[in-house]
Amino acid sequence: MRPQPLVWTGGVRRRLSQSEQRTGDAAPVDNLEDAQKAVIQIEAVGTFKDIEEGLTTAAGLGSGFIIDADGRAVTNNHVVTGAAFLKVYVDGKEEPINAKVLGVSECADLAVIDLDGKNYPYLGWYEPPIKVGLEVYAAGFPLGDPEYTLTKGIVSKARTSGESDWSSVDHVIQHDAVIDHGNSGGPLITNKGEVVAVNYAGIMDSNQFYSIAAANAQAVIEQLLTGADVDSIGVNAQAFLDEENQISGIWVASVASGSPADKAGLLPGDFITSLEGLALAEDGTMATYCEILRSHDATDTLNLEVVRLDTNEVLTGQLNGRELKHSADLQTAPATDDNGTEQASTADWVTIKDDLDRVNVDVPEAWGDVEQKDWERGDAVVGAQLVASTDLASFYDDWGVPGVVVSYSDQLPAEMTVEELLTDLDYADTCTDGDVEPLPDGGLIGSYKVWTDCADAKSQVFVAVLTPKETGSSYTRVEIYVPGDADPAIVDQIVGSLSVVIGANGTEAADAGAADTADQPYEYVQIEDPAVVAMIPAEYTEQASEAWTDGDGAVLGNSFTAAPNIEDFKGTWTTPGIIVKSMTGLTEVLDVDDLFDTGLSDFCTYDDRYTEQHTNNGITYNVAYDHYTECDGETSEYYMAIAQSDPPDHFVFVDLLGTGEADRQAFNELLNSFYVNPELQSTTLAGAATDGTDTVQTTNFTPVTDETGVISLSVPESWSDVKSEPWDLGDGSVGPSLTAAPNIEDFDATWETPGVFVAISEELAQDLTPEDALDIFEFEDTCTYDDRYEYTTDALTGYYDVWNECEETKGESFVVLAANPVGKPKPPDFPLRQPDLRGRYGRI
Repeated sequence: MRPQPLVWTGGVRRRLSQSEQRTGDAAPVDNLEDAQKAVIQIEAVGTFKDIEEGLTTAAGLGSGFIIDADGRAVTNNHVVTGAAFLKVYVDGKEEPINAKVLGVSECADLAVIDLDGKNYPYLGWYEPPIKVGLEVYAAGFPLGDPEYTLTKGIVSKARTSGESDWSSVDHVIQHDAVIDHGNSGGPLITNKGEVVAVNYAGIMDSNQFYSIAAANAQAVIEQLLTGADVDSIGVNAQAFLDEENQISGIWVASVASGSPADKAGLLPGDFITSLEGLALAEDGTMATYCEILRSHDATDTLNLEVVRLDTNEVLTGQLNGRELKHSADLQTAPATDDNGTEQASTADWVTIKDDLDRVNVDVPEAWGDVEQKDWERGDAVVGAQLVASTDLASFYDDWGVPGVVVSYSDQLPAEMTVEELLTDLDYADTCTDGDVEPLPDGGLIGSYKVWTDCADAKSQVFVAVLTPKETGSSYTRVEIYVPGDADPAIVDQIVGSLSVVIGANGTEAADAGAADTADQPYEYVQIEDPAVVAMIPAEYTEQASEAWTDGDGAVLGNSFTAAPNIEDFKGTWTTPGIIVKSMTGLTEVLDVDDLFDTGLSDFCTYDDRYTEQHTNNGITYNVAYDHYTECDGETSEYYMAIAQSDPPDHFVFVDLLGTGEADRQAFNELLNSFYVNPELQSTTLAGAATDGTDTVQTTNFTPVTDETGVISLSVPESWSDVKSEPWDLGDGSVGPSLTAAPNIEDFDATWETPGVFVAISEELAQDLTPEDALDIFEFEDTCTYDDRYEYTTDALTGYYDVWNECEETKGESFVVLAANPVGKPKPPDFPLRQPDLRGRYGRI
């Protein structure tokens, strides 16, 4: 990234004197041996769009040399191009030095960077004329080798052409001191350590190597030292020529933020085919491009034409003037069928969908910039929007950028008609209005209209509002923006591919095509439980209902759990399922932020919080939910939703663990269909309160994981105090450990507080069997010993001891378990010294 404004100049060039290169009284290196102290290796890490490989992230290595004691150094532009950060290796320094780019020149292929720190050894310039036969040495780090290399040769040509496909220099010198990849940016020096030229190119097969002469380099470096870029519009560029297909231009690998190129709308992957009306790179070099830049000032307005392959279009605009706009589509040869008949060409398409899988729609592959957000009308959120474009940042305020907006709401059908929502979007001040027309019948029905000649881009906007034919339970508005003449095939594909979930009582999805409905992975059944009435997957065959209690056992409401296997659902991240808890009788709105404080981010990746509203059985619910992904390294997703009735009375808490798209749909179905039956809930709670017991004891579990990801288990939700730390037995860590309890301090200090301590050690397993480990633990002075039991699961095998009435704590047990992974070999049978571990282990 380039922090300074980009400029190019055609100003006066002059050489820097030796005094201008020095800081204070410091003097440059004056011998060949000490030159190594001022030659640096540069590692540049960044992302760019390669002409053949596409978007890539790479770490490149090159060379450079320090030119003053303050640590300013010279290298090639192509060494630091696209770098997000630089690491510089300096002779005598054990760690790399940070550096920032001061200025670059696309055309001269030079850059100046500034190293952290002061008082560096540095090189001076060779000032006499460069003559053929001058003995020179190429210094640097070829092929990325961290070892400094010096090769010897002579100047074979004092002046030869400097035109190439990555730079345009008036002339360079040719020599035979071998340089290779990684030498770029390093110095070509004399036997006194004076810089004759900057290395930048070579032809290994013919032993011809090229460097930018000191006189040419210094003229540009003087300007780069001020923080200005020279002969540059803010792109990392390379000339491209395909003579067979008659294609030439300047390939844009990356664009500097705030530069003239960025403001004009250039993007990585663009081809600049002409500048000021002149075709570029017809000879395969940057010559024409750079001559135009050198002939103008930084603020001059320059016309340019760009081919954007991502969208198969031609754009025209200006540097320091109007932004790039669509002017034409790229012409491609039409496809033919087996009989040679031409067929219409089609774009590559991809399917996009919202997080809950409510809306699925196809868009051109080039419209790959996608976001999901709230659908707001006035000050209210009425649903969700899915937006796709070639460039969202420009799409929202530029009629020349194509894109689509799909808006979904199950709230608006109660507030307006399809036609009212369609005409609610009014572009009469910018476009020519079209008539409202009915859409063909299908799973979704509705109306549409087309706006034409929008703004200077002459764009067209297709707007449609659709609703499920059978239920009318939701509205989906589709807005398609296409610059120039809209391609009917694009509109047909987008609208025809649209699939929308039917609302609260539906079990399928509706699409805009004729008569078909999309297959759903789950079939749904309605459950009527004291906790909730809702549609859930029929595959969630194990179901459990119980009272919802707090940590002290007081009944709060009702709880319902459903999964293919409830035990696996509660104990792993790979079995889907739901938990729904609800209560009634609230008199005020609860603080959602406090209720969402769960700690799930410790073992899942947090996505975002979403809000929506729906009405069922005459009850309106305001819903907020958090979405998590990649829980415990799995592909699972976790949804935590909180719904409050409006006005306040009901409160619903939903946990759903999903393992794929089918479970996303299940979450959506649950949200669209749930409601609480207060009469059923109150009757059940009254029964719970009069069943002869003080409380209803239930336990809900939650997974916990240590920070290394090695230990994972489920614990009661009330054991929310969790600690992950190394298992240290006094001589350093032997593995990870995890503790969970309602209060870890009380758990460690007393026998009255429940909890668990788990530790894993491969080191101890080399010396101890599970029974050996248990024998070390002895609590006869504190507890009553029960017995030792065998422990076997699919994953672990071992034993556990049970101790009771520890310090006369009645009705509680203390269990100590030691186990090996299944299949792990036992320790050898020959005698081993067993360490005295008593008093060194923590409680488990």
